Amino acid sequence: CDQRFVLDPLLEMVKEKEVYGIICLDKSEADLAILSGKKIKPMVHFDSIVPGKSRAGGQSAMRFSRVREGLLEDWMKKVGEAANKLFEEHKEVIGIIVSGSGPVKEMFLKADYLHGNVKQRVLGTVDTGYTGEFGLHETVERGEELLKESSVVKEKKLLERFFNELHRPHGLVVYGVKEVIAVL
Repeated sequence: CDQRFVLDPLLEMVKEKEVYGIICLDKSEADLAILSGKKIKPMVHFDSIVPGKSRAGGQSAMRFSRVREGLLEDWMKKVGEAANKLFEEHKEVIGIIVSGSGPVKEMFLKADYLHGNVKQRVLGTVDTGYTGEFGLHETVERGEELLKESSVVKEKKLLERFFNELHRPHGLVVYGVKEVIAVL
């Protein structure tokens, strides 16, 4: 009995429950996105200034290498800070996939660029040929197994709890028509 419809309960019911985060990076660019259902929502994009390997020889080769390593370190710190901020704000993200071409994604995960509560949500890594929007889509395609495993693990835990309660003499679960009617 109001002038407008109250749709909040319905909107809450159809809201996507499985929300995942994506960190797609290499030495030249990085993208952070949120996967909600089948929809990929790009959140942050960075371009890097890390140079490729140089062919400078002689005494300068070591100096160029150190400069490049320092820039790569700063680059991964910047991506880590943005990922921490994004995924701490979005508490609904239940898992994170780190992807990219080359070894940068493994280096990123080995070092402590992600905070503990964000790092524990990392499901695994996926090799992609691209970064950017194509890389995000490729991450979802190649990371289907990680996403399935996450859902399967959650279902297994739920079933384990169900069976544990079923074995208890006065547990929260009953089985059978007579038993259910008696409890009701």
